[in-house]
Amino acid sequence: MTPPGEPAAPAPASGASLDRALVAVAPSTRPVVVAIAAAAAAAAAGVVPALLVRRIVDDALPNGRDGALAVLAVAMVAVAAAGALASVIRSYAATVVAQRVAAELRARVHRSVRRQSVGYFADTRAGDLSTMLTGGVDGAVAGIETASAHTASAFTVAATLLAMTMLNAWLTLIAIAIVPLLLLPARRLERIRAEAAARKQERLAGLSSLTGESLGAPGAALAKTFGRDEHEGRRFAERTRAIRDTAIADALAGRWPAVARHAAATAAPAAIWLVGGRRIIGGALSLGTVVAFTMLQARLPAAVERLLSIRADATITLARFDRIFEHLDLVPDVAERPGAVALSSVHGRVTFDDVVVAARSGETGLRGVSFEVPARRVLAIVGAAGSGASLIAPLVSRLHDPDGGAVLLDGHDLRDLTFATVADAVGVVARDPFLFRATVRDNILYGRPAAPEAHVAEAAKAARVHDFILTLPQGYETVVGDGGAAVPAAETHLIAVARTLLKNPAILLVDEPAGVFDASDERFVQRAMATLLRGRTALIVARRPATVMAADQILVLDAGRLAEQGTHDELLARGGLYARLYREQFATGPRLADVLA
Repeated sequence: MTPPGEPAAPAPASGASLDRALVAVAPSTRPVVVAIAAAAAAAAAGVVPALLVRRIVDDALPNGRDGALAVLAVAMVAVAAAGALASVIRSYAATVVAQRVAAELRARVHRSVRRQSVGYFADTRAGDLSTMLTGGVDGAVAGIETASAHTASAFTVAATLLAMTMLNAWLTLIAIAIVPLLLLPARRLERIRAEAAARKQERLAGLSSLTGESLGAPGAALAKTFGRDEHEGRRFAERTRAIRDTAIADALAGRWPAVARHAAATAAPAAIWLVGGRRIIGGALSLGTVVAFTMLQARLPAAVERLLSIRADATITLARFDRIFEHLDLVPDVAERPGAVALSSVHGRVTFDDVVVAARSGETGLRGVSFEVPARRVLAIVGAAGSGASLIAPLVSRLHDPDGGAVLLDGHDLRDLTFATVADAVGVVARDPFLFRATVRDNILYGRPAAPEAHVAEAAKAARVHDFILTLPQGYETVVGDGGAAVPAAETHLIAVARTLLKNPAILLVDEPAGVFDASDERFVQRAMATLLRGRTALIVARRPATVMAADQILVLDAGRLAEQGTHDELLARGGLYARLYREQFATGPRLADVLA
């Protein structure tokens, strides 16, 4: 799939994307109609001043009609103001449409992405998604406002040509023939300037890189120790001379197109005056007609030039919509089945029935793993790196579905249960708990937003983090997370425990950290975890000796297979893989009784 965000180059315009973009705009029919009507009104108002000038020159001035002159002058101002107001209305209506579509697309993309399994997020950078949801959507809907501007330009060209034809058809043909002479130099000059700007930017980037190398501490030290200061000075001087020479050359590069553009801009009204002036002398045209005609003719080039960019603008806009629709069309690999069952109560029995998970990067996968955890029992899962131990919890919380076999909750295949049932039944304490940028209170309430106020403090006390929270600047109202108040690792873990305690799930999934807390913090965390485990089914990826020795059962995984299962004493007596892992990883740690003492 194409990464989110702006495409490196516009993709070919998609007819399907155009149809879907129009469907997205359809709910905003009223502001679309307003924008079109306002564009037409602004275009009509734009030609009226020229017609009024004709009346002033041909009638009011020659006949000395002061009253008519005043009325016509006021009318010019009123019509211009009305045209400006219509343009504002057109722009506002287009913005309303664009922002409505943007809000709807952002919500739909956000929903579509949220429906994906965690594997999608592991393969996709959050920054790319954020860029697509902000700049990508804004870039796409900006095409709606651009389309509104093109519509205004089309009305301007139509109204201007109609008014010019009404004044004089012969002069209109001449004016139309002159338009290409005005546009070609302008477009050529625009390309030259864009190329010059790109060259300048490239050379400045090179100079910036050189400066960073030579004046940065490592480069400066290297130059001095090797006696290369003079060499670095020459390199810098050469780069600056190249920038100077390029800038001077670029300044002259567009001189001929610029001259041609100015000449064409002057030649256009000159040609109208030459032809029209002769007809004035011959009595075939009035002076006011030619004056009005030149005013109208001056409106054409800019409007026509905007219309000529329709294809490029449409291609870019549809390419951006393509990226958005790619995300709307994502099909989640973990989905709720039609008719999924919602359980009214959960006892907490977890069963793995010949579970297979295909190997993924960094993980071996699971190969025919079967075991059962009775309700309110603790299972410790151990294994060396790549054993597949870290795959157990995502399967129980249904972040992933097995590729073969089944994971059952109280005898029900998780795939037959509603997402809400699984989410309510399962609580997770991750190895590296995550705190949102929100208050401590809101972070604890995350799993149960409707919980009574008093329960928040009770959960924090049970997790042994209440006293720490009171030391924060605003206590429970202190903002933590990204950019918020700093929270040490142990207290972050305890807040996560409080959050899970408040949720009160029947099943607990824990991925234990190891070696990140000092002895005092370890004692607090273990006591909080003991409170959390009480009366719950727990599956723990164990990294602490206290956990493995206290578990009701220990599951030993090796290369994705179930190697051993039993109690601590049973597995030690067998002298197999667990005994070896225990001697290597766990034997030196404190016993549970010592930690809780």
